[in-house]
Amino acid sequence: MVDLKLYEAQVVDIDDKDKQGKIKIRILPEHKDVQDNVLPWAIPFLSIMSNKEFENDLVQKDSIVYVLVDPLFKRFYYISNKFFYTVFKYSTIENTLSKASEISNKEYKNIKFRLYEDGGLEFHNKQDGSHGFIHKSGSYTIFDKDGNIYLNSNLNKIKIYNTTANLKDMLDNIYSVLINLCTPGNLIGNKGAPVVYTQATTDLTNLNLDKNKLSNLME
Repeated sequence: MVDLKLYEAQVVDIDDKDKQGKIKIRILPEHKDVQDNVLPWAIPFLSIMSNKEFENDLVQKDSIVYVLVDPLFKRFYYISNKFFYTVFKYSTIENTLSKASEISNKEYKNIKFRLYEDGGLEFHNKQDGSHGFIHKSGSYTIFDKDGNIYLNSNLNKIKIYNTTANLKDMLDNIYSVLINLCTPGNLIGNKGAPVVYTQATTDLTNLNLDKNKLSNLME
């Protein structure tokens, strides 16, 4: 069995040209004065991996990680980031979760989460199974405990489409039909006389208001 020793190291580079999850490390203090171009690359020590399932979740450049090193300093395996108590602030997670009123059971013991560098928050509630992602802008998508889906784009737009249809285009077409129906003179009776649509003024106003709302909501 290989005797591996635990060290702390700074992440110098994560752009592995082989695309195998390696990171370049500077072991401290042993590599303190070593130039970047000759520093070693460490491979992951732990992972979720099988013939059909694997992952890649690289640590950040300049972060501090734990690494295992053989006695000859030829093999390097990184484990994970060092935990810093001053950096971990659950209050930040609570503040982000508060943007979504649909989230319940926000207690620390229930929430499994990942806060990304750009401010995005992915979470899973272990108690009730709710799951979602909250964007830094305040937009979010949430599956609640019953499987209901909530999509709030905040002040941004929503686009729902596939290769054959766009929901906004379909709604625009429906709008055009309703406008034609509500416009005085467009409806003709069976004797050729125009049909009087007594709600035309009100309905036309509401349709145009909805059209503006739709344009602000969807692409």
